[in-house]
Amino acid sequence: MDKKQAKLLARFLSEDSFRNSILEDYHSGAFPSTKDKYEDVVVISPYGQIPFNKLSRISDEEMRKLMLNAESRLLSALMSNHIKVELSDVFFKVLKSKYKNGVSWDKKNYNLK
Repeated sequence: MDKKQAKLLARFLSEDSFRNSILEDYHSGAFPSTKDKYEDVVVISPYGQIPFNKLSRISDEEMRKLMLNAESRLLSALMSNHIKVELSDVFFKVLKSKYKNGVSWDKKNYNLK
């Protein structure tokens, strides 16, 4: 597997096995402009009342960093001498097409060089 294939596979595994897991449930919900140790059941924000159990646990920026880190770690693992994976030409083309415009957590760096 060459580096470009490994990067695409890492992106696929990050999205499919990591982001689309229960972690997405933790990420969902409204995120208040400030967050502290609330003792109330309801948080009052400029956007209205938010039930505590509906609050997002991490911000969009934290999620972006988490996804970039996961992708980087998976790439390192896939490029190690311990993992031998060969992508079929068809699957490689599917991945290239799927990620040709980037992903939500890394729109600036979509060119998989």
